[in-house]
Amino acid sequence: MNQRKPRSIPRPSPVLATVAALATLAAAPAAAQLKLKPDDTWQQALTAGLTWTSGNSDSLATHLNAEAGIENAERRWLLYGRAVYGRNDGETATQNAGLGALSNRELGNQWFLHNGIDLFRDKLANLSVRTTVNLGPGYHLIKNEQDYWDVFAGAGYIHERYREATEVGGRIRSSYGRMEALLGTESQTHLSPTTTWKQRFVIYPSLDKSGEYRATFDTSLSVAMTSRLSLTASLGARHNSDPGSGIDKNDYLFVTGITFASR
Repeated sequence: MNQRKPRSIPRPSPVLATVAALATLAAAPAAAQLKLKPDDTWQQALTAGLTWTSGNSDSLATHLNAEAGIENAERRWLLYGRAVYGRNDGETATQNAGLGALSNRELGNQWFLHNGIDLFRDKLANLSVRTTVNLGPGYHLIKNEQDYWDVFAGAGYIHERYREATEVGGRIRSSYGRMEALLGTESQTHLSPTTTWKQRFVIYPSLDKSGEYRATFDTSLSVAMTSRLSLTASLGARHNSDPGSGIDKNDYLFVTGITFASR
């Protein structure tokens, strides 16, 4: 195993500060298609989309996704923000937002240690804020300069606060915290010199109550138009076996947009 001291992470660039500010608007689950290189340099990407109709039906849908990250031979950091808002005939149809950070530390022989924190809120789903933290080992099945395929596992803690008290976990609660395991896979594949496919699937079995679990799946396709601009299409799916009384267990979102990447 390589025992040399990891290089220090440089301070974020002014562009990163701008991305971070945009991220506080929080964004859609669509991946911003940030492609990190192990060169110890901060990289940023911003994806935005807008749909508007007027006439027989009035609707508006906007989404924003921001990412900033850095990678070297020993460690990778990723910061992200996402937000989506939609109205249909004067009624709010979608309104959610999130912020988070992920980190991988290389352990040698294809193994790594991952940890992360995620904050998410969804007004229409009665969720004031959901906080999740996790930690565990992972393994690179494939890793080269362009593509990777990782598998990982671990354990974490999730805590939810609700806008209104609801029945969840067998009783009426205003908040709910519990331990959970996690098992997942993540990959990036270049289908051609200009087309990239990314996916991330994670299942979170509850360690507090047998049979309960969460699952998330995100996939995106990016086609480069220039060295900095890309067209993206992303699908996000969420499942919660016990989301609370009156809340749907499944949530899906498909978005398209334009990604601007900068260094």
